[in-house]
Amino acid sequence: MSISSSPALLAASLAAIFLAGGTAGYFVGKRTTVPASIPDTTISTAPETSPEQWARSAFQSLAEDLQLSEAQRTRLKPYLNSMAEQVFHDRDRALLQIYLRLLEAHDFLAASQAPPLDGDQQKKLARSRAKLKAFILGRFADILRTNPGALPDL
Repeated sequence: MSISSSPALLAASLAAIFLAGGTAGYFVGKRTTVPASIPDTTISTAPETSPEQWARSAFQSLAEDLQLSEAQRTRLKPYLNSMAEQVFHDRDRALLQIYLRLLEAHDFLAASQAPPLDGDQQKKLARSRAKLKAFILGRFADILRTNPGALPDL
């Protein structure tokens, strides 16, 4: 049986490749040192973080790490406040692209003729795609909405 004749074997092979790459990247990254001149700053853009929280955290981290003067702080704070919304918008657009790629993978499997999915696999794939589509439409509605109230058919 060749890799191209089995979607499960192909998927497992791709997963193994990604896992090996991630593992190698982790170990290479652990050995890479950050120069002392660059502050070790972690500022979260996790979904539960608001743009206001992000701006506050970024301001505090930069001000402390760089030991900014009061004049520098005064100038930085409004800039970070105005940039925060754009940071979260960019993050959401990038996440949307990732989820749309997952949707493409579902569509590829559904359309694959070599070898075709059996009935049970097709049903599972359809349920998985429907859940993914509902998540995308719910999570990214503001980005996807083209006309007021209209969402695209994914």
